[in-house]
Amino acid sequence: MVITPTTRGEDGGHDEELTSEEARRIVDYKFGYGMYNKAEKAAVELFKRGSRFHRKRGLILVDTKFEFGVDEDGRLLLIDELLTSDSSRIWLNETYQQRFENGENPDAFDKEILRRWLAQNGFTGQEGTRVPVVDTAIIDQMSMAYQAPYAMITGRNLPETPTDPLALERDIQQAVYRYYNK
Repeated sequence: MVITPTTRGEDGGHDEELTSEEARRIVDYKFGYGMYNKAEKAAVELFKRGSRFHRKRGLILVDTKFEFGVDEDGRLLLIDELLTSDSSRIWLNETYQQRFENGENPDAFDKEILRRWLAQNGFTGQEGTRVPVVDTAIIDQMSMAYQAPYAMITGRNLPETPTDPLALERDIQQAVYRYYNK
């Protein structure tokens, strides 16, 4: 298992990789001796459990990202979403071996679909470059990349989300209202 610690870049954009020693020095200095080891141990255990969970549902959890924080009492917290197509690379177990033997990409349920398409269409992500208009077939593939594992994991279809900005705003306001008025 490989752990790749990162920190938010100076520009607030892309994560910057750190060595384990750099991460340990930063985290332990800021949050107390041993906090980095706690986070690393938690990440390993979460990945093992997530891998078993996904495997039982016909999926391979290839890699993922965990984000940790520390609360005011010095307790390690897992923050942000986890083990989803947004933060992980997830492959379909059923077809993996055959596709591997044929030299093909695995059936994937993650953002790599879009990243590969962008790269093939000359988008580098460098400042000043324009994002090309994304082909509707890629948008459909991305949609399935989120819907398929959701259904495999939960046994339900992913609820449809409105795309109209006013409808989205209304749904968010209603959810916040329901949350605070329980």
